[in-house]
Amino acid sequence: MLEKLKLIQQLTIQIESELETVQQKSRKSLRGLWRGLNFSEEKIVKARHEMWNNFPK
Repeated sequence: MLEKLKLIQQLTIQIESELETVQQKSRKSLRGLWRGLNFSEEKIVKARHEMWNNFPK
């Protein structure tokens, strides 16, 4: 039982360390991702039709 508790403690420390590393990475903003691209209503309707045409098969 004591061995399991020690293992859990070690894993907790490792997970906390990994989470801190992940949180420190900067994230790229997606604002303006589609800037400069023009999608007409017709293109959107056509794309939706193509995607859902064979659903569910």
